[in-house]
Amino acid sequence: MTRNNLKTLMAGTTTLLLGMNVFVSPVQAAEQGQSGAALDAAPIKTTGSSNNNNNGSNSAQPANNSEGAEEQQENNKPSIEPQSASVNGGDASTGEEKDDVRLNAGIYKDKTEAHFKDDKGTEQKTTLGEVAKHLDKSNPLGVASMFHIFADKVTQNGDLNGNIAANEFSGHDFGARENKREVDHTNIDIYYIKKINQLGSNAFRNNNGSKIVVGENLVKHDENYNGGQYHVTIGGHDYTLDAVRPKDHEEVGGKNATDFQQDANYIDIKSELANLGKKSEKWMKDEATSSVIATNAAQPNEGKKNMTYDLSKAEVDNSGNNIIIQMPIEDLENANNEFTIQGLNENSKKNIIINVITPNEIKSNKDLKININARVHLKYGANNALNNNENHTNNNPVLWNFGAVMGEIHFNPEYMGTVLAPTATVTNSANIDGNIIAESVTVSGETHRWDYNPEHFYVEIPIDHNGNQSNNEKHEKHEEHEEHVKHEEHEKHEEHVKHEEHIKHEEHEKHEEHVKHEEHEKHEEHEEHVKHEQHEKHEEHVKHEEHVKHEQHVKHEQHEKHEEHEKHEEHVKHEEHVKHEQHVKHEEHVKHEQHEKHEEHVKHEEHVKHEEHEKHEEHVKHEQHVKHEQHVKHEQHTNPTPEKSKDKTPDQPQTPNITTPNFSEPKSNTPFPDSETVTPSKPKNDVKSFFKAQAKKHVVTKNVAKKTAVNKKKPVTQAPKSKVEHNKVNTAKAVTVATPKSKVERGSVEKVSVKKSAPKAAALPQTGQKQNQSVLIGIACSAVALIVGFFGRAKKNGSLSNPVDRE
Repeated sequence: MTRNNLKTLMAGTTTLLLGMNVFVSPVQAAEQGQSGAALDAAPIKTTGSSNNNNNGSNSAQPANNSEGAEEQQENNKPSIEPQSASVNGGDASTGEEKDDVRLNAGIYKDKTEAHFKDDKGTEQKTTLGEVAKHLDKSNPLGVASMFHIFADKVTQNGDLNGNIAANEFSGHDFGARENKREVDHTNIDIYYIKKINQLGSNAFRNNNGSKIVVGENLVKHDENYNGGQYHVTIGGHDYTLDAVRPKDHEEVGGKNATDFQQDANYIDIKSELANLGKKSEKWMKDEATSSVIATNAAQPNEGKKNMTYDLSKAEVDNSGNNIIIQMPIEDLENANNEFTIQGLNENSKKNIIINVITPNEIKSNKDLKININARVHLKYGANNALNNNENHTNNNPVLWNFGAVMGEIHFNPEYMGTVLAPTATVTNSANIDGNIIAESVTVSGETHRWDYNPEHFYVEIPIDHNGNQSNNEKHEKHEEHEEHVKHEEHEKHEEHVKHEEHIKHEEHEKHEEHVKHEEHEKHEEHEEHVKHEQHEKHEEHVKHEEHVKHEQHVKHEQHEKHEEHEKHEEHVKHEEHVKHEQHVKHEEHVKHEQHEKHEEHVKHEEHVKHEEHEKHEEHVKHEQHVKHEQHVKHEQHTNPTPEKSKDKTPDQPQTPNITTPNFSEPKSNTPFPDSETVTPSKPKNDVKSFFKAQAKKHVVTKNVAKKTAVNKKKPVTQAPKSKVEHNKVNTAKAVTVATPKSKVERGSVEKVSVKKSAPKAAALPQTGQKQNQSVLIGIACSAVALIVGFFGRAKKNGSLSNPVDRE
């Protein structure tokens, strides 16, 4: 038979299967012009669930027959019963409000056939959609527990050994390499990737088969598959896959059967993460289980913790099935700490939830990175702690709940157990065994699939080389038809082109073996090269991180030292500034005191000088007065006045009758004794006029004295000596008065000179001359005393310019 005849036969077979209402993928149905909804098999109800997932049966069949067939199937098919209590207690409900949008996703309606064993060990059949519903009710993580990594965005840089559910993916080769094991939920890897940015040729590797659902436009090139590479087009990008084959092709070279489907709403990942976030916050509020025995083997002075949590005798003390352990985040950040969870065999069917308590200021900081440095060990019974590997034989009941942390959580050492951080970014540098559920995941180390499975729930999804995943009746009919078609094809082919095909087949096999051998060698070399590069990158990355940490530590220490130095300098500057201000204030105070003392000293010196000047002037005046008195006495002694004759002769000139004024000290403010005749406003003029009058009288007396002196030459009869000497009087006086500065104004001080001459003629009567001289001397002395008293009173009253007005 030729290749064209074979294609024609395959097209007829496909038409026959469509007529028999055998399930095929929606994409295959679309390629044949049929609706995928009309091909869905009838669902199997679970306990407490409603039959809302039925999309209808073949419209060509009678309605009554369809309903009867569904009822018969529901009665014959066993329902999936939870094998352990649920998260929130014995009730199968999770206690969370059901989100219709979330539960309306395609995975809850998936009709892919699945097999499980009941409590008696009998194998039963159900659908993948019923399995998803069961996990949503019984498992704390719901459908997320079926996926190794469940996140909105996944970036692969290291070795990702498991399946993925993500809205966006960038990576290369991934998938579980281990053989079938019953500690996970499914025997195959189920993938859901809504958008693929980058994909490697060895993606979706698995020894048991894969179910791959993509959200973008999918085109499968099954007709071009010849046992080598599998070509698919996803979102307009062509990919060549080495590890998979179409599920309806025979196995060649160990390639696993792959069921490719397209469904953009297969899982509502953001709604699932939001639902898990609510559960996470609820668990955070639960109190720690009191029956858990916690011991610390480290000494208090060692600065570390070596904690062991023994669960062998732990009993749940709440209404659910949870054993709660509270652990501060700082304990996990300390690289010296080690934590061992033991006794897991006795409590492997309970939900062991470790709440990582994080302060709100750290939890809400999106830019903060939390480094998990402590080592964690899981022990089942008395055996040694589990090691990280790809083929676990113990189930995983341990859940690390990080709550609503918004920043990055980075795992530096190897880690065991499922990580739940619905709002965080999770990164790693070493192995993580378990589920990783987060908003974003970046794999830089290595990760291994190890489903969170406290209830030991396991199903098998058969994917044979024909790709039939339906109920038993359809599967048997399809196998019979397939065998018949193959038998006829084989006979025709042997009859017509047996020899030719045999030769071509041998050549083709040789060529393929050669090509496969070369590809295998290239592939091994490539994998070794990639692993070597990844190892080198990993070592460089670790060294770089250590170097960065060291630099950050050094910078931090330098920054602290710099801040301490700046604080010290500021303190020293402040003290110097305070001291300077105090010094300036002290200097200003000293200068002020010195200035005040200087002013007082200057005032004192001026006062002393003034007093010395006044004393000097008084002393000078006193000396002048003494000299004047001495001069007067000297003149009186040297020029005695001749006695005046008592009996005046008619020839003698008459002595003017001068009335001697009273020059004694005035008793009032009046400057002169005869104040009745003096105008107070003009005391200086009155004094002058007074002395002018006296001077005129003195001139008259002087003229008389001259005439007398002329007559002395004439002989006269001398009187007795005793009488003449008795009448002698100085006939001339010169009086100079200097008034002290303190008692008279400088401008008003005048020197008064009074010169009196007595007639020297012996013939004049001596009695009258002597009397006139005495009168003149008294007038002069009185004038001097009057002037001195007048200016002394003026100085005492504080005015020298106009003493009379001051009075």
